[in-house]
Amino acid sequence: MEILASTESKTEATGNSTLDPTKVSSFFENGYLVIPKLFDDEEVAAINAAVDRAWADRSIYNNLTISAYTGTVNYVETYLRHVDPAARQFQHKLNHLYLYDPRVFDLIFSDKLHSVLAELLQGQPLVFNGLNMEHGTEQRMHIDTFYMPPRTFGKMVASWIALEDIHPDSGPLTYYPKSNQIPPHKFSHGGIWAMQDEMPAFDTYYDQE
Repeated sequence: MEILASTESKTEATGNSTLDPTKVSSFFENGYLVIPKLFDDEEVAAINAAVDRAWADRSIYNNLTISAYTGTVNYVETYLRHVDPAARQFQHKLNHLYLYDPRVFDLIFSDKLHSVLAELLQGQPLVFNGLNMEHGTEQRMHIDTFYMPPRTFGKMVASWIALEDIHPDSGPLTYYPKSNQIPPHKFSHGGIWAMQDEMPAFDTYYDQE
C-alpha cells in the first residue's frame, strides 16, 4: 500500500515532524512523497470490499454517482444505480464513496493519513474530493488544481492510495519530479483553473518546461 501526495507549489517544512526530515525535504523539493505500507492488507481489503459491495447492489447507495466510460464517446456522469454492471470493466470513477461507506470513511480520516497530510500542508487538512478508480484514466499530464484550485495557493495535496500491487502494466500514477517548481500558467481570467479553449497554450508552456 502506498500513498503519494503531491503539491504544486514550493513552501518550507515546519518543525514537530512526524515524518523523516529527509522525506519532508524531498517532498518540497520534488513535489511528491511515497510511503510504502502506510495501510495494512486488512485495511486495503476493506476498501476493495466496499467497492465490490457498491457494484454488487448498485441501489444500496442511492445517491452514489459515477463518472462512467471516461475518455470515450460514451462518457456520462450519473448515479451508479443507472449504469449497466458492465461499465465496471471500463474506465470510471466512483465519486465520494467515503460519504456512503464507513470503511472508506475510516481510512480517509485515519490518524495515519491525517498526520502526514497535516504536516505537508502545515495545517488542518480538509477533504473535498474522493475518487475510487479500478483502471488508469489514461489522461495526459495535467495539474489537479485545474479542477480543485485551493483558496490559498500551494495548499492542495492529492493523496493516491494504491489498492493493489503496482507495476508498469497496472496503470500506475505518473508524476514529473520537480514539476511543482514550474511557475503556474495563468489563464485569461487571471487564475489557475482550466479554460478548455486555452488549453493549447497551457500544453505548449508545460511541455517546454
